[in-house]
Amino acid sequence: IHGWYLEAICQHLEAVARRDIKRLLVNVPMRSGKSLLQSVFFPAWIWITQPEHRFLCTSYSKDLALRDSVRCRMLMLSHWYKERWRERFSLQGDLNIKSRFANDKGGYRITSAVGGATGDGGDTLICDDLHSRNEDDSPSRADIKAAVEFFNGDFAGCLTDPEDSAIIVSGQ
Repeated sequence: IHGWYLEAICQHLEAVARRDIKRLLVNVPMRSGKSLLQSVFFPAWIWITQPEHRFLCTSYSKDLALRDSVRCRMLMLSHWYKERWRERFSLQGDLNIKSRFANDKGGYRITSAVGGATGDGGDTLICDDLHSRNEDDSPSRADIKAAVEFFNGDFAGCLTDPEDSAIIVSGQ
């Protein structure tokens, strides 16, 4: 459902693409479309003009991170997308799996869950829900600690260029 907040998120993602914003925090309720916008549509949109761009994407759950990776890849493989931007890049057949896919221009989208390592650098790091919620809708202390340690340790250190790379963090 269209809402002003979706336009606001898109405007901020555009600012990240221009590098007017290099650190973006998005806080919206669950089921608001933030994962689709930042983890699925944003990489597909960036590759239209910057196919060499490299993304590292993470979530607290490997299943959620893989879900969005598959959605992004399926969008890029869709007839609608290919009909419009087929000449810009093509996905590499030998590096086209759920957790990692790349294109022929040097861009890639790598997926990891909190605690997992990528071993690669990213021009944009996307952190979508770094910790889970309990039944009472609050995160556990252990989940928060694990998310903070992962972000401050392994993940934030994966920036290709600490001066110019961007980090997008979202949650509820």
